[in-house]
Amino acid sequence: MKKVYASLDIGSSTIKLVVGEMLNTNVQVLFASHLPSHGIKKGLIIDEEAVKQDIAKLIQEAEASLDAKITSVLLNIPANQCRLYSVSGSAQILSTDHKIRSTDIEKALGKASKFERRKNEALVSMIPVMYYFGEQSSYEAPLNKTAYSIKVDVLAITTTKKILYPYIRVVEGSGLDILYVSINAYSAAKEVFDEAYLHDGAVLVDVGHHSSTISYFEDGFLKYVTLTAEGGYDLSKKVAMNWQIPIAKAETYKIKYGSCNVEMKEQDIIHSTKDGSDVHNYTKYDLSMLLYGGVEELMLKVKEKLAILGEDKKYEIVIIGGGAEIEGFDKVARNVLGRPVRCYRPQAIGVRKMNYVSALGMIYYLVDRNKIYGDVISSVVLPDISNTMSLRFKGLTKTNTNPTEGKIKKLIDRFVTEEE
Repeated sequence: MKKVYASLDIGSSTIKLVVGEMLNTNVQVLFASHLPSHGIKKGLIIDEEAVKQDIAKLIQEAEASLDAKITSVLLNIPANQCRLYSVSGSAQILSTDHKIRSTDIEKALGKASKFERRKNEALVSMIPVMYYFGEQSSYEAPLNKTAYSIKVDVLAITTTKKILYPYIRVVEGSGLDILYVSINAYSAAKEVFDEAYLHDGAVLVDVGHHSSTISYFEDGFLKYVTLTAEGGYDLSKKVAMNWQIPIAKAETYKIKYGSCNVEMKEQDIIHSTKDGSDVHNYTKYDLSMLLYGGVEELMLKVKEKLAILGEDKKYEIVIIGGGAEIEGFDKVARNVLGRPVRCYRPQAIGVRKMNYVSALGMIYYLVDRNKIYGDVISSVVLPDISNTMSLRFKGLTKTNTNPTEGKIKKLIDRFVTEEE
């Protein structure tokens, strides 16, 4: 049976959908598309019907392209107001052969999930980071290893119920079930970094449209997430204000001609305005000077956020996000931040744009989970898969008299089994 999954990344400016087939530990992209989002402001859904309509458009486009039925998605949400906890849980190995099974890991995760948190917080993800069994330890799940007990260090990610619950409602209100939920900061890292980076230390900067997310990883944990209220929109706004043109036209010029390579001094005229009998011509060089200054300002804000890490945390910085799709962006960032910087774009065919990183990374997040729990049923029903699979898949997260609370519990139960 094919293992095909749909990953939905809902952002404040765009909604992205990537459908990929898992082939061993790699993902073959079958479909990828995005469209402007409506009804979301600063990561908070303010118009659920508008978001449902956007999701429906993307799903319909994907289903028509694939000639398939999409029944569920992996859900990526913004990191706004998320909180990070380093917790641990343990379990006794009660089987007669004392071999560690996935149920033992689930039991340990269940105990780890009982950490104290605020009443307004909802648990988003429980991510195993390190396993301890007998005298040994491992980053990989020690399935079938012999031990009398197992302890798991876990990265727990929460967000506010005010943020999370509307995302759950709009997705399920669109007729889709949800396999797993994660924040974009973590799922993006699963595409960008290998395990060595996540343990030795790395910084990820996701430049969005209205804001940028800064994430710091070390010892396998996502240790620090913060946002700055500047993004690609501010670069377009800078051009619009200086040239006295509409923001939409400035955005078009940025996408078509934008570059931070000011040393080229290209004098091709890309825009002219009339002021009485005077004509003002604006060149590619003028545009690159504005964008260079705008990226400098943005990176200075990022530098302020990174100061909390201390001078000894001089890790490489990787930049992703549609707001950074400007030639020479990484060079300006390197000059401002004073450390190694590179822009990252996926190499998979069909998603070679920086705004698809989180959606693609979410599928790799599922790859990791499947190593522990085994494969879950495909979220895309292809023509050669029987309809019974679709029927088995429906209703995964739909129950209970309190709909939102019930759905959240079902989601968490997919990777946490709490003891009675």
